[in-house]
Amino acid sequence: LGRYQQVEQRFQNATAILGRIDGSSYKGDSPDYKKFYTSYLIQYAAFYMKNGNLNKAEELSLLACKVALREPVDKSAYAFAQDRLGQLYGKMGFYAKQDSILVRRFEFTKEIYAEKNASYAVAIGGLADIYQRQQNFEKADSMFREALELMQQCTGKNAVDNIPILNRLGIVNMEMRKYKVAEKYLEEAAGIIDENGGEEFGLYPYCMKNLARLYALTGRKEMAEPLFQQCLAIYNKWGLELHSDRLNLLHDMAELLYADDPAKAAIYLKEAMVAEKKLLLGKLDFLSETELLISLKANEDIADSPYRFLLQHKSPPIAGAAYNRRLLTRGIGLQNTRLLYKNMAQSKDSELALLWK
Repeated sequence: LGRYQQVEQRFQNATAILGRIDGSSYKGDSPDYKKFYTSYLIQYAAFYMKNGNLNKAEELSLLACKVALREPVDKSAYAFAQDRLGQLYGKMGFYAKQDSILVRRFEFTKEIYAEKNASYAVAIGGLADIYQRQQNFEKADSMFREALELMQQCTGKNAVDNIPILNRLGIVNMEMRKYKVAEKYLEEAAGIIDENGGEEFGLYPYCMKNLARLYALTGRKEMAEPLFQQCLAIYNKWGLELHSDRLNLLHDMAELLYADDPAKAAIYLKEAMVAEKKLLLGKLDFLSETELLISLKANEDIADSPYRFLLQHKSPPIAGAAYNRRLLTRGIGLQNTRLLYKNMAQSKDSELALLWK
């Protein structure tokens, strides 16, 4: 429903209730309890992933994997938790970790289910993601179409489960510059969204921003700009300031306006840079220096966006913000290492101190 500001309080209430449950009354590893608890952890992780708290999202996803593997093992819950962890690592820029999980999830899902299963369709889509990232777009397109066909067989042609796959097919075909094919898939996803609440449906901005990008790429700026604005307004209403899709949306808006309205483009660009700085500072507490550098490299294209703007327009505020960001990223590795040395020096764990030495 997009009422994210109310979500965290509900999760905190539920966590408090779980903490008060009398262990003698509940068998924690019973199948029903485990199914509930792992599902709860996965949904909680998804919430933190949306609002940009990636540290907490990783912690909950790993816990869900651990709980699912306790006897009796819940293979379906484990596959679901692995999928969530893979998505998280993708957002953090840890693509090698994500690819490893997606391959493992595919093999795991194939082992659990018959091939004619919706979860298997999602697993095929995960492999397609790997091919897309490797820029093997033809192979990715073929696998996404296979996933879509299977999902439609399992859930029906107009089911909401088809929306993410249709969206990915749209993106892949945009990357191959097959714009008419991309538009067909994206409009099909938009049609399903319209039947399920339109703007009130949670996946609305996720999909419609890609349709807006397509309009921009094909010279239909008059259609792209209002759709971008609409998606941005929804993310703002939901309070998802640090959602990765919202940041990409701000950059898309800025690039659309570079030529005709540079002053307005600079506003969107500055807003994106402020949000990115918050995300970056939030990672300092839990990523190693190596992981931070990997994460920064994964977001290089977005980080270069201000410089593309400055090649065309003079803007002291954007130049200042870009320079400050560069100073911040250059100093992050050193600061992270200093904090680690300080924490280890204060540690009272002798085994950990020996390992550190």
